[in-house]
Amino acid sequence: MAFLRARQVILLLSLTTVMALSSCMTYTYEDALQEIPAERSLLEEELPSTRKVVSDGEPEKMAPEIAEPEIAETPAIGGIERTITTIDVALVPLPCGGPEDLLDRIVDEVNSSSYDIVGFTGEEKSLSYVANRLSMRVHWTEQGLFIATELSVDLSATPFIQVETELGRTVHVALVDIQESTVFDQLVVTPDQHDWQKIILESHEKRSEQVNYLLDYRGQDPLLVFASLGEPASTDWFETADGHHYRSRVAWPMVEDFSSKRFLDSWSMTHYSALASPGHTWTLVTPEVTYEERVDFLLSLGLLPVKTMVIPMGPWETSRFPYEYRSAITGTFVLP
Repeated sequence: MAFLRARQVILLLSLTTVMALSSCMTYTYEDALQEIPAERSLLEEELPSTRKVVSDGEPEKMAPEIAEPEIAETPAIGGIERTITTIDVALVPLPCGGPEDLLDRIVDEVNSSSYDIVGFTGEEKSLSYVANRLSMRVHWTEQGLFIATELSVDLSATPFIQVETELGRTVHVALVDIQESTVFDQLVVTPDQHDWQKIILESHEKRSEQVNYLLDYRGQDPLLVFASLGEPASTDWFETADGHHYRSRVAWPMVEDFSSKRFLDSWSMTHYSALASPGHTWTLVTPEVTYEERVDFLLSLGLLPVKTMVIPMGPWETSRFPYEYRSAITGTFVLP
């Protein structure tokens, strides 16, 4: 109770203080009249007119409007005006043992296309057959693969093909074909999926030797890799393992190695998911099961992929099992 009475006393003193302070700040209109003179503080003269009399007898006209200042165009950064450069490319993995009529259809499709660069992988016999029938100029690599392009090419940039775009930009191009791998065949005959990761990693140690020079690339120009790797990307299997008849969550290391070196997997960069857009480039049909995988890639370093598509090629024979067919992958890239 004493505590409450003390609080009441404090509250009463506070209110008294506020009232006293408030009364000190009271300022009436009569007080203001005594302190502030009634005279105008401005001179008694008219403000200048904004109208102009042209001559006697003519009506007044408004003064001419002041023209808005011209806004200069924003100069290009660094004083250099740059145009966005894009290139359209395609990777064509020629079918293993493909007959000539199928290869002829592929040649006709490429000849009638407008791709800037087309890379080819596959068997030596099929590669030679196609190369001799293309209307575009052909340039071979030391590994026995080739690109077809009408752009200016410099082959002295070994182990790369140096291509100059129509706007003078330079792109290094490389081709990789290691699809002769038997890793997938080993997995098919290995029922215990716990052993799959070991099989994949043991094979990777040797296969990676063929791409190490690409992973070590330190050049200033963008690098585009046409790669038939013979194995899928880990993300494809991880995203689709549930409910899939043969996939499991195992790591396929080849694409991961490129990603660790800042290469972009153009398909995964331009599609929502492996489940919605699988992008299969290899299909094998057997009496028991159909295998479908994305094993061909357009990998870029210093180029931005903006669009990719797959174009089926074949099959050419479906009356007997097993049979397979391939798909080309196309891409549009921007050079920053």
